[in-house]
Formats: sequence, C-alpha cells, structure tokens
Amino acid sequence: MKLNLGCGTQQKKGFVNVDNYVEGKKGYEFVKADIRKLPFEDNTVEYVEMMSVLEHLPYRDTITALDEIYRVMRPGAELVLLTENFDGLAMSWIRMCMEGFNPQEYIDTVETIYGNQLNDGEFHKAALNPKFLEVCLKEAGFKIKSLANYPKNSPIPQFGTVPAKPKMFLRSDQLLAIVTK
Repeated sequence: MKLNLGCGTQQKKGFVNVDNYVEGKKGYEFVKADIRKLPFEDNTVEYVEMMSVLEHLPYRDTITALDEIYRVMRPGAELVLLTENFDGLAMSWIRMCMEGFNPQEYIDTVETIYGNQLNDGEFHKAALNPKFLEVCLKEAGFKIKSLANYPKNSPIPQFGTVPAKPKMFLRSDQLLAIVTK
C-alpha cells in the first residue's frame, strides 16, 4: 500500500489518499483520517508521500505524527516529506523589511508562514527547520537517506512521484527529507 498523507485536493491514483479536511474525489481511493491516528495496521505501508503537511500540525505533534507514520510503514519502506523551511522564511521576512516593501513578496511570505487560511486545515502551526526536522525524524526511528534545502526561487525539483517543473519556481525555502524505516 502507498499513502498520500494530507493530500488535500492533490489526490493520486495508485495511492490511498488520506486527509482530515477534504472529501475524496470520485475514482480515487480515499480515507478521511488524522495523520496522528492512522486507520492502518502496523507494518503494512510500502511507501509514503507527505507534501507540505507537517507544518499544518502543532509543532508538539510533529513526533506524534512521525511515530504514527513509522508504525504503519513496513521495514525498509520509504517516506518522502516536503515542508517549509522556516529558517528561509525568517530570512525572507528580514530581507523584505530591510530592502523595502513589496506587496506580493509580503503576501507570499505571510501565506507561507501562516498558511493561506481559506479553509479549515489551511493554517500553519509549526515552524520547522532542518535541525528540528532531523531531531524529530530520528526520534521517531527513521533512518535519514537525505535532508536537503531547496532555496526560494529554485525551479521545482523532482521529488517522490512529483515530476520536476523547471519553469515553475518555489516561493519559499523547502525541506525535502527522504527517510526509511
């Protein structure tokens, strides 16, 4: 089984799409659930993608969520996790304040820090950075294959099953972790 955790509207074929705030799309396998209490048996999942999800949980729940993901994964299974790098957001905020006000940069930065806040589940609650994410992943038991920062304005790289988008650019620094159980 492959999981697309916190999928929102980005549901994928060939995955069990899991989200606590949206409904499943017709033709897609979907389970409404909180990622801190997954309704799957231990050691049953072979692959997990979690794109821009972890920052939506209270930071105190980061390890709880990762423990739960670890529990359902088979030994050797892989988790691909993408999240905001708050270190980059803090630098963007300072740069914006020092270099003069740009309304679009302000909106992009604020939406990235706090979420777009249009619906339930679209609020950011955790300020993650590489060191904190590494500690949380290790505390949950994961082996880190890679933990990389992709800087703001970089072309969108290939990660997990998401294809590279060389003509589209990241609006904030992103952390990409690839870990195994």
